[in-house]
Amino acid sequence: MTVGTGPVAAGIDPLAVAAGPVSAWSVAAVVGWLVVVVLVWLLFFAYGRGKRQTPRP
Repeated sequence: MTVGTGPVAAGIDPLAVAAGPVSAWSVAAVVGWLVVVVLVWLLFFAYGRGKRQTPRP
């Protein structure tokens, strides 16, 4: 590969070239949504686990 060729050398974001700017934002939104869902699930799991560990009279 010679210097000065390719999308990176032209100053173009490779992600934008591969998927388009709208798709890149969509991927970021989906990943962010999944992170939020996983965090909420972990909170519910930790709450339920702590609740089960308490002895009942």
